[in-house]
Amino acid sequence: MRPQLVLSPGIRARALLTPGEGLLWAADTKLLEYRVRGLQRDGKPQRGLGARVGMGVATAAAEVVSVATADVDLPDGPRPDIAVFGPAPELIAVHCARLVTEPAVWCLTTHRLLVAVAVPEPEPEQAPSRGFFGELAKLGRDVATVVTTPTGDGHGRATLNPGLRPLTEIPRHQIGGLSIDGNALRVTLVDGSGFDFLSRGGRADLERAIALANGAPE
Repeated sequence: MRPQLVLSPGIRARALLTPGEGLLWAADTKLLEYRVRGLQRDGKPQRGLGARVGMGVATAAAEVVSVATADVDLPDGPRPDIAVFGPAPELIAVHCARLVTEPAVWCLTTHRLLVAVAVPEPEPEQAPSRGFFGELAKLGRDVATVVTTPTGDGHGRATLNPGLRPLTEIPRHQIGGLSIDGNALRVTLVDGSGFDFLSRGGRADLERAIALANGAPE
């Protein structure tokens, strides 16, 4: 069996860009968690905080980190790829994250923060038996549709890259800024909520992402 070639999220995301829109960076994410006052790690409301949820809306952006984690007791578990933060649940980042219920590609472009998910593959139709020669002909057609790319040894690698469809987006005018916070690339929105894209690399990777967002060449 040939090894599968998985394209980078940036290459896959380019198909979603509109004319004149530039891709600044893109990231694959699988696990999302909440670090929001009034919400548990999985996004469900915390017990006993209903009367107090929303009191932190006016909290200054500089206080977001301590407020977002003040009432959250996180158990040990898989490390998330992205963390939603904010002083209250009724903010932009939380509304956006609630729509993301499966692995997604997050893309920062010159126009928006775009979230895209894989296009579901159609269920194969159950066809009656074609006999040996009929199945052989069908196999030939299936093989012809496999996308391959040449490698140095002359063999091909099958690509497994489902198409993407837009799920939700945040327009650029609602993005307040980008910064590095510990081991995360932080995208802060104008209402004080935002997203931490947690890096498994070093600070150089985070600085590179900031540079790309500021227009540095790829």
